[in-house]
Amino acid sequence: MIKTDWLYNEMTVVVGFSGGADSVCLLHNLLFLRDKYNLEIIAVHINHNLRGEEAERDAEFCRDLCKKWNIKFKLFDEDAAVFAFIKGIGIEEAGRILRYSILNKVALEQGFDCVMAIAHNKNDVAETALMQIFRGAARVRGIQNSSRITRPLIGTSRDEIIAYNERYNLEYCKDSTNNDNSFRRNYIRNELLPIIEKNINPSVVDALSRLSLLSNDEDNFMEKISNEAFLRCFDKNILDINELTKQHISIQRRIVWIFLSANQVFDSKYTNMTLELCNAKSGTRIDLPKNIVVRRQYSKIIFEKRKEQKSLNIELEYGKPTFITGINKWICLNKEIFNQNAFTMELICDKIDKVCVRTRLPGDYIYFSNVGTKKIKDFFIDKKIPRDIRDQTVFVAAGSEIIYIFDGILSHGFEAKDKSENTVFLQIWEDS
Repeated sequence: MIKTDWLYNEMTVVVGFSGGADSVCLLHNLLFLRDKYNLEIIAVHINHNLRGEEAERDAEFCRDLCKKWNIKFKLFDEDAAVFAFIKGIGIEEAGRILRYSILNKVALEQGFDCVMAIAHNKNDVAETALMQIFRGAARVRGIQNSSRITRPLIGTSRDEIIAYNERYNLEYCKDSTNNDNSFRRNYIRNELLPIIEKNINPSVVDALSRLSLLSNDEDNFMEKISNEAFLRCFDKNILDINELTKQHISIQRRIVWIFLSANQVFDSKYTNMTLELCNAKSGTRIDLPKNIVVRRQYSKIIFEKRKEQKSLNIELEYGKPTFITGINKWICLNKEIFNQNAFTMELICDKIDKVCVRTRLPGDYIYFSNVGTKKIKDFFIDKKIPRDIRDQTVFVAAGSEIIYIFDGILSHGFEAKDKSENTVFLQIWEDS
């Protein structure tokens, strides 16, 4: 019943074994092939601790069946709910991550002559294809094999699997959560696909399976071209717009998708949003899921993890040196020189009232004698300072007027030009 082109003599097969109809069918097929290929079969069952006694019953069923068929059995207990909470993901996603992580761990323990076998079938492919379409994925690929993962039942329908089990009188477990349509896949399986089969296309599962197969073939070819172009366009997390726009738009999308999908962002709308930055002004930014910030900086598109913006606002006391942890400097405002070795600015005392060391606030401005008053926002834009650096820049300010920008820009509006003026000294020095 299953394809055998992936099998070779004396190999080890690690089987994901839930005890359901699909995995029982797969294990039974491998049982028939064990002697022919001298296979080492290891059945792995994971209890996600979500179904109480029912899950315990399934684990016991799997253990007993493997004992009966003389197949090695490994049981793992994992708390999927806790894992989902810690990772901030859904229960379905948590279960999938845990399953593949454990199967991969067991396979690695067996060495290189080992393949993981998963009991996905043709209906699973159709359901996955619909889920990819509905979430606006960049491509519809259904479910694919990989170098170490094979799915021998991928071309077999669920009805054929049930018929096979009945023919050989094979018992299997029924997961009650499969009837819970609050899970997206269950809703597609139990509600949506039957409606499509009845009213639109009775062979929708075959149609979606074919679509996935064709898409895979074409996608593999396009992926090779895109990977080569990706290496020309990307340098770490920086995308060269000039190099990107040399590519066909379909390759441009894939280049961006390669980076975003590697960071678990799969919705194609975010790929399009990122590409729109090619025609946006420098400084334009967009916020994506997974704490990713994408911004245009002249001829580059820069991808970064969103940083927690830590605002700073510390009022200085006259005559008392204050250490500013974020910039590792001492600052002192005093009528006399406090530190002979410090960087010193002589300021007009009459203009000094409440002086703070802080990050920027709306309305901040600075005065230059040659240009007059200038908004800090405009000053940053003129100096081509990236947005994220602007928000972290530290100032010495009196109200909304900036006295000094670290490191080295002094407002002319506070600068004492006549030694006879009533002055105060602003001193800054590194912490030793």
